[in-house]
Amino acid sequence: LQEWIHRIFPDSMRGAVVAIDPADGNVLALYSAPSFDPNLFVGGIDPQTWAALNEDPRQTMYNKAILGRFAPASTWKLASAGIALDLGVVRPDERMPLACAGGMQYGNRYARCWKPEGHGDITLLEAVQHSCDVYFYQLGIRIGLQRLLDESTRLGFSSTCGIDLPAENPGIFPSGPDYWERVFGQRPTEGEVLSLAIGQGPNSQTPLKMAQFYTAIARGGSAPAPRLYPGGPTPDSEGWELDLGPEAIETLLEGLRRVTALGGTAHMSSLEHWDLYGKTGTGESNLRQAGRADTDARFAGMAGPRGGAPEIVIVVLVQYGGGGSATAAPIMAKAADFYLRRKYDIPVDTIQT
Repeated sequence: LQEWIHRIFPDSMRGAVVAIDPADGNVLALYSAPSFDPNLFVGGIDPQTWAALNEDPRQTMYNKAILGRFAPASTWKLASAGIALDLGVVRPDERMPLACAGGMQYGNRYARCWKPEGHGDITLLEAVQHSCDVYFYQLGIRIGLQRLLDESTRLGFSSTCGIDLPAENPGIFPSGPDYWERVFGQRPTEGEVLSLAIGQGPNSQTPLKMAQFYTAIARGGSAPAPRLYPGGPTPDSEGWELDLGPEAIETLLEGLRRVTALGGTAHMSSLEHWDLYGKTGTGESNLRQAGRADTDARFAGMAGPRGGAPEIVIVVLVQYGGGGSATAAPIMAKAADFYLRRKYDIPVDTIQT
């Protein structure tokens, strides 16, 4: 699977792919691009090659899957939805007071939706399906900044996953208003919740952390610490509990199913033999803000036999790759298809690459 992902990942781009078996949390793939040849180190690496690897601006030696922290973008909207459902501030079929017409005014800020013409009057499930920013702005306002900070911290978005490796970066998420005082020298306004609710602002997560989050959704609310070596010692972390009821989890899963259905943001990423569902994301970066690069392309999702439980969870990040539906979702679909075909002894030579 790791070799297959290396084959289909755009060879001129950087990013990461994490694949997890939701049954036990075992890591199926942990890919960082661009990669390097470990054989270069056998017997000692020459100084010129070592310098070239370290000075590569694409960060060849930096494991983006477990160390890289990036805006999760719309793949994080499932967390906002789950928190809102858990707090009882929204129902799956509920519409917001303000229909999406391409943006909304909040205080002295006009917050835009990614779709200039808007999505109209939609429900929570439809907001996940179409990734409507205006719906999630209003959802964030209903939750409130302090409650969103408290609940996101409780869920572990500022913690590590506990993988059995010597290094892993925790996510970055403010635990309270003091974050803004420490970083920006001023207290936050309530408007900060708009960016946080759509996976932007001071919210940076590793691909591994988002894979653990989606594994918890796939498993019905909990995820063990990811394991590379199943026979090794018990990880320091016990795993992740979402503490969401069955109805809330099923709502999140239904929203993910609609994303890859006709009319969803990733409806072209469907598979012949398997159910595939997930969430697209288009993340901002410093280079993007400076007009020097495209947005980061993201897709987080799961796949399995038709009508059955998910058997693989995959998160894809392509830095500066543009839209999640165009760049990241097809990588996820092809990787899931390869893994499940091999698992069920179906020929892989017809996978479209």
